[in-house]
Amino acid sequence: MKRIIVRFFATGFFSGYSPVVPGTAGTLVGVLIYLATYYLWSSLPCFWTFYIIGVVIISIVGVRLCSEAEAIFKVKDAKPIVWDEIAGYLITMIGITPELWSLISGFILFRVLDIIKPGPLYSLQRLPGGLGIMIDDIGCGIIGCIIMHGIRYMIG
Repeated sequence: MKRIIVRFFATGFFSGYSPVVPGTAGTLVGVLIYLATYYLWSSLPCFWTFYIIGVVIISIVGVRLCSEAEAIFKVKDAKPIVWDEIAGYLITMIGITPELWSLISGFILFRVLDIIKPGPLYSLQRLPGGLGIMIDDIGCGIIGCIIMHGIRYMIG
């Protein structure tokens, strides 16, 4: 039972089994989680504080989850594991309201960053287990978030 639960979450509710671009499918799940979270709870006081706490928890749990999934798949950073893409997109969107431009820009920006892995992020993915799976996407999410806020500032 534990293996099924690990697979369910690590594969982004099985989206990581997409026969084409599983990372993109996982990021789309991140978009849906972001939208659901925003529209269900953004009226609460301190929403962004709670959102950040949630994203930190998702990222920390992701290290353990991805380690266990990697052991199940017996492959380093197996393609179906997309929890890291979900966390990365959610980080990219911290403090960004869901408008059409931001949803599309955040999605494309995160995917491009995740594919090219700028600077030292590429070498970080060589860290062992779930840390190696998660850390480069967390870094891409942070860079994406900074860029998104820069874009938002420039367009007013």
